[in-house]
Amino acid sequence: MKIYSLYWWFWWLKRWEPPPTPWRYSDLPDHVRARLALNSTPPEKVCETTVNWLYQLLGLLDTKASALMRLNSVMVAAAAFVLNPQFGSWQSTKYLIAGSALLSAFSIAICLLVVAVDWPFLGLVKKIPLSDGKVKWQFAKELFHLQKMVDFRRRFYVSAWFISLLATFAFIFGIGIFFYQVLYGDHVLYETLL
Repeated sequence: MKIYSLYWWFWWLKRWEPPPTPWRYSDLPDHVRARLALNSTPPEKVCETTVNWLYQLLGLLDTKASALMRLNSVMVAAAAFVLNPQFGSWQSTKYLIAGSALLSAFSIAICLLVVAVDWPFLGLVKKIPLSDGKVKWQFAKELFHLQKMVDFRRRFYVSAWFISLLATFAFIFGIGIFFYQVLYGDHVLYETLL
């Protein structure tokens, strides 16, 4: 299923490679080491703590993307209301609200990439047989790709948030014009009600 996984397509385009050595405390990025230092994590628990933290970040991104999709959905529904031909909105209002709806829909599409259930790298744990018959498991490749997945989804979330911010400004400006038109301008609805 690697072909259908969006992460693998971007992984292929960027050609990320995992670190050549097993995951060590010294290999962690500075911000991860600083976070672990705050928790006073002993070095032997670093791997487990790092994995938990990365999954917490993915959960946080999922929650935030879901909330952003709800906001964008409300703006699309409100745009459908304002764009109703019965209200006879001004052309500028129609352009602003339609642009807001399109930006919101695009933001929703990007958020779907953030909340996608896609973990193609979970099987990358390497089994290393030792000379005494025991087995050692190496998680370096999986941890590397998990960290890249967090960064990948964070970038998509930031893009979706920025697009949603633009859509919100367009919507606020458009809805302001719409209410000005309703309260002070010629309005088809007033004429039909009278």
